[in-house]
Formats: sequence, structure tokens, C-alpha cells
Amino acid sequence: MKFKTIQIDCKGLKEKELHMAFKEKLGFPDFYGMNGDALIDCLSYLREPEAKMTKVFLEEDEVLLIKSNDLSKAKFDVSHLVDIVEWVNARGLAWFNKPFVFLCPIESNILSVERARMEELQSK
Repeated sequence: MKFKTIQIDCKGLKEKELHMAFKEKLGFPDFYGMNGDALIDCLSYLREPEAKMTKVFLEEDEVLLIKSNDLSKAKFDVSHLVDIVEWVNARGLAWFNKPFVFLCPIESNILSVERARMEELQSK
């Protein structure tokens, strides 16, 4: 399995800003509704370029990896984003027998600590 990756800094992000980030990073159409249902619809067409719902497309062996920095510090309901990913993957499994999206939360402060630890171990 291969990944196409987008990264969204969620620290302080409100729901409207989250939708703008997805629209910009994935090239959603001008009529994108900036809500959960619209996000489900656009992400569900990642394997169908002819639908023109996104400018990013997944090949047969690819999954979209959404790296969400500081998700715990977002100002939107994170459970809503998880629900959206669940719906999109349910469609992917029903339509193509495979998921479309993986959500990868990354906390920047934890990442910094772990990187420093690895550098320390490698320097020994």
C-alpha cells in the first residue's frame, strides 16, 4: 500500500478553516459546501477523476494519509472528523473493497521529544 499525504496543522483551527484547508490541499470544486456531508462526498471520489470532485486522485494501491498536527488543540469537534473518515472508508470498502483515508494525529510537542530522544540515542 502506498500513501498520498497531506498535512493539516490543526492547532487552533476552527471548522470553517478545516474545510478551507481540505479544499485548498485537495482541490475541491468551487461549489464545495464547506460542511461534513460535502467533505464526505469529495473524499469519496478520490478514486474517480471523471467526477471532478477533487484534483488529487488515488491510484489502485494508494490511500490518502491525513497527517493532522496538534489535533487535540483544534477548535472544532474532532469526533466529527473521525466520523467523516469512517463514512468515507465505509464507502471505499463498499465501492472498491478498500479504505480511502487514514487519519494520523501527530502532537508536535510529543514529536519534538521523540526526535530529540532519537538524536541522543544515535549520537551515542
